[in-house]
Amino acid sequence: MGCMSETERKPVFGLSFFTTMSNLLILNILWLITSIPLITIADTSAGMYHVMLKLERGTEDSVARPYFRFLKNNFFKSLPYALLIWASLIGVLSLFFVLGDGGSALAIGLTAALTLILVTLFGWVIPLFAQFDNTVGAMFSNAYNLALQNPSATAVIAACNVLLPALFLFLPGLFAYALYLWMMIGHAVLCRIVCRKLLPVFKELMPEEETEPDEELTEDDE
Repeated sequence: MGCMSETERKPVFGLSFFTTMSNLLILNILWLITSIPLITIADTSAGMYHVMLKLERGTEDSVARPYFRFLKNNFFKSLPYALLIWASLIGVLSLFFVLGDGGSALAIGLTAALTLILVTLFGWVIPLFAQFDNTVGAMFSNAYNLALQNPSATAVIAACNVLLPALFLFLPGLFAYALYLWMMIGHAVLCRIVCRKLLPVFKELMPEEETEPDEELTEDDE
């Protein structure tokens, strides 16, 4: 059988773009549907990062199968993170309404600062959970250290995670359109942007890429 030419091996730009957009759309919808139970939010968010990192590395070309496999294998491990996410949200909202009438400058300032810190911290924790196996305490400790050591990646993570709330607060006229786009494909697009900043960081943490033990050669394989 003849070998493929160099031209045949190169991906067609239009086809590659269509495949990328299809993967983002499918992944976004899968994440949205599977996050409805709320308690699954950490598992589904980490699942999205897990698949997106594989797509960006070129080690995976499908979406649904690795996504649901990750959800199945990590559901119980993700529960502490989900509880911490919702407890943090309730705590921030409680602080906002306890500090006055919920509209004072102090309440807004402290709530905004605390929200930014938590969003950034969880913005590191969830991708770490998607990539590494560790205790909850170690995950948060590593997330804190990596956030300080990689300010550019931290800035991107924070910006991507606060974009929708910022539109709601400062550009409410655009919020409805942004929300619709976010529900269709926007969340996956932001996840992809974050993954591109995280790939170099994760590569340093795991210099030897994980390899599948599927190339077992024997003396007869000649």
